[in-house]
Amino acid sequence: MMKSLIGYHTFSIFQRLSMDDEARLDQDFSSYMLKNDQMDMYILPNKKEQTIGTVYFYKNDIGITWLVLDRYVGKNFRIYGVQARISPNVMFNQDYIKIATASDVQKCKSIFNDEANKISPILGDFNSYSMSRSDYCANFDLEELKILCTSGQKMKLIKMGDIPAHYAERTEYSSVSHRRKADKDSFYLESDSVTINCYDKREQLKNDPDHPCQNIEDAKNIIRFEIQCKNRKLHAIAKNRMGVATDVEPSALTVSNEQEMDEFYRDIITSLKTALPVDAFLSDAISCEIIDKYFRKIVRSGDYYTLAKARQIIESLECHSKKKEKLINALEQTSKYRGIYKAKLGLMGKDLLDYKQQINDLDIIGINPVTIPREWGIEHIPNLLNTYYDKCKEIQDEENLQRLMEHFAKLNKKGKKFKKKHLFPYLR
Repeated sequence: MMKSLIGYHTFSIFQRLSMDDEARLDQDFSSYMLKNDQMDMYILPNKKEQTIGTVYFYKNDIGITWLVLDRYVGKNFRIYGVQARISPNVMFNQDYIKIATASDVQKCKSIFNDEANKISPILGDFNSYSMSRSDYCANFDLEELKILCTSGQKMKLIKMGDIPAHYAERTEYSSVSHRRKADKDSFYLESDSVTINCYDKREQLKNDPDHPCQNIEDAKNIIRFEIQCKNRKLHAIAKNRMGVATDVEPSALTVSNEQEMDEFYRDIITSLKTALPVDAFLSDAISCEIIDKYFRKIVRSGDYYTLAKARQIIESLECHSKKKEKLINALEQTSKYRGIYKAKLGLMGKDLLDYKQQINDLDIIGINPVTIPREWGIEHIPNLLNTYYDKCKEIQDEENLQRLMEHFAKLNKKGKKFKKKHLFPYLR
């Protein structure tokens, strides 16, 4: 199996409970903890230090974390429920690098149900839950995809990509420079409903000394592109992509910290009570659609070239000389401002409108507006997503070819071996 893959790495599911069931569930967790010293808990407070839920976690991470929720939300109304945050590959084999696909859902359900049954009947069956958050992602292995640059170089190019409207890059205060700075190993963008994060997977693991991952070196050369869809985004996908009517209050919840808790309660006043189908959100089609959409918004669709090589390609195009000038100008503006988003901030009026049009045109001809620094000594670096698709097609063609050869071999009573050239008409 390819190391490079599109799928998901974590998701959260939620179901509402009655007040009585919530109280009994807390008791069942307490009883389970007395019999099993592998589980621990902590109280989740809000900013006013009021208890809003209890988190139950496994000391030796098994890929599931439970949150039993009891929170007053005003107007004599309380929310009771249980959320499970699930990491399938940690569930299966304690792997924090691999990602899951639709083929892993049934195995995930089985393990989840077995664990839930050990704790309490109130936890119920996996199929009784609603999706509340899904973290889609792609692992791009540079070595496997034969992309001849380092992961550090690739991240430098990606970080010069675009930042869509309504997103902001996460920064942290540096005590050295005395100003807020973005992480050098990641490109982390946030909005109200979606978080986008692209990062060097090995560096991310190495920079967390407490991370339980035991196979960090397996992450060498892996660029992770991750789209975290929160509750509000999932409802939009359900309505627009799946045709699910969403016209009542939501029964889905995602919580991993106080900020996300507050986001959910803002959502609950304005959004709906529709159960979101877990299996549908974990389909390969949804995973690919989400990754493709945001990758092309942020990283763009073209290959990276040096400025000189990109100019040469544009000059060879059969189009009007003024069009060529505009395309080259877009490359020069991106280089001058050191990135697409920074160029958009630096330009105004007609210049900005022209620039936006030209970077779209560069997508069409397969050139990324971000150019490779001359000192790297690399003239061309392929687009990660396009290269991944090409690799998948290559493997699929080989698998199809093998199946056809086996098929013809069975049909041939004389056992004659067919050559590849005999099969070409069937592969068209």
